[in-house]
Amino acid sequence: MKSIIFNTDEVQATLAGRKSQARRVVKPQLPENTIKIGDVDPLGYLFYMTNDRYLGGYRNRKVPFAVRNILYVRETWCGATDGTYRYKADIKPDTEKIRQAFGVKWHPSTHMPEEAARIFLKVTDVWVERLQDMNQEDCIKEGRGELSEEQYAHLWNSKIKKKDLDKYGWEANPWVEVTEFEVISKEEAYGTGN
Repeated sequence: MKSIIFNTDEVQATLAGRKSQARRVVKPQLPENTIKIGDVDPLGYLFYMTNDRYLGGYRNRKVPFAVRNILYVRETWCGATDGTYRYKADIKPDTEKIRQAFGVKWHPSTHMPEEAARIFLKVTDVWVERLQDMNQEDCIKEGRGELSEEQYAHLWNSKIKKKDLDKYGWEANPWVEVTEFEVISKEEAYGTGN
């Protein structure tokens, strides 16, 4: 099983049934002389073509996810004194006060173990495109509702380190991997569902 990191807003949108797509920057970026993008095959290889006549132009690269992969979502979390887990996406002012009173610290999503996961996804489609190729329907599937291009550009750039804006920011129009998914139960994720 693979993992995908979601921030608090993405977790809330997924739990509310508003999010069914995620975009991540392709690293390293495809070559500048890429002229055609193919499909991602069932093993997760992206086929693309460059205008490099000396090497035939055909290339492939493994991408993180492929159709039918099962993912668990990593999110900001903490362990409770009763051995269960709590999630930052669920906090309300009173529960945050309780957490602080007991001195329990939030752990970053990157440190979340698989056993703490509560959200499981089945990948239904994967493709690579330029960031600015997304449309209003994609923005809605990202869980952001109807945003103008300017609003989405601002939101995208807020997630990119300032030093990387020239490579991965909205204006740079980087190649992104788009992962489309459906939420499934833990039982389905582990093959114990009906």
